[in-house]
Order: sequence, then C-alpha cells, then structure tokens
Amino acid sequence: MEILNTAPTLDEKADRLRQILAGSGRLIVAYSGGVDSAFLAFAAHQALGAQMCAVIADSASLARNHLEDALAFARERGIPVEVVETQELENPAYIRNDAMRCFHCKDELFTVLERYREAHDSTPSPTESTPTTRAIFAPVSRPRANIAFSPLCWKPA
Repeated sequence: MEILNTAPTLDEKADRLRQILAGSGRLIVAYSGGVDSAFLAFAAHQALGAQMCAVIADSASLARNHLEDALAFARERGIPVEVVETQELENPAYIRNDAMRCFHCKDELFTVLERYREAHDSTPSPTESTPTTRAIFAPVSRPRANIAFSPLCWKPA
C-alpha cells in the first residue's frame, strides 16, 4: 500500500507565509527571541523591510541573557526591534502559576502590544476605518482576534 503525504510541503508553507506577510501591510511581530517568533520576524523583515517592527516584552520574568540574545539576533539581521515593559507579575492570576499562567502572560502581552500599536500607528485616513498596523504573535494558535493573527498557525480552509 502506497502512503500519500497530502500535507503541504515546506516550500508551499513558506510561500503561503510570504503571501500573508506581503499582504498584511505594516505590522508588529510579537517577538520573544524563540524559534517561532525569530523566524516570523526574519520572514516579515524580508517581506516588508521597514514596514515591520519586532517588539519584545521585557519583565522580571525574562532572563537577561534571553533578552540580550533576542536583541542580538534581531540587530545582527537588521530587523527593527523595540523593547516594551510588561507587568504580568502584578497579576495575582499569573503569580498563582496554574495552568492558565501562559494565558495571563499573553493577555498582558497583547494589551501592551495594542497600546504600542496605538502609540506608533499613523492616523487612519478618512477612508480607513481601522489603524494600518496589525500585530502578529507567532507561537499561539488562538490569538486575540481583535488584535493579532497567527500566520505560523495558519491552517487551510
């Protein structure tokens, strides 16, 4: 019996990612320095150049060497990168360290990214109803739909 692999090839997935990024306009990549977000930041920079910015959240929960490595990766590749502060440690639900900890951390991240986008976005023109910058967060499969989308978790319809 012959086994058919119907999954998209890596090249097809990379092509689809480039299409998504090229069609997104200006964007923010939520950047942790991990493999997923580093790949997405790199691909977004290749597709959009100065029309994108990688934004990394800094807090007491982030090891200094992880922040330094993430910043070095971006800078070595010419990827525009900004650092924003998050305060997830001020949230008692995060501190409980239960199964929802990652949710509370991402919720804080998306809240801060939305404020960053609002502060750095150009004013929409009279014909635009929404701001022109979209936030992307790479490694989650269910980002906050009103703020972000996740092209690395994209699944064909």
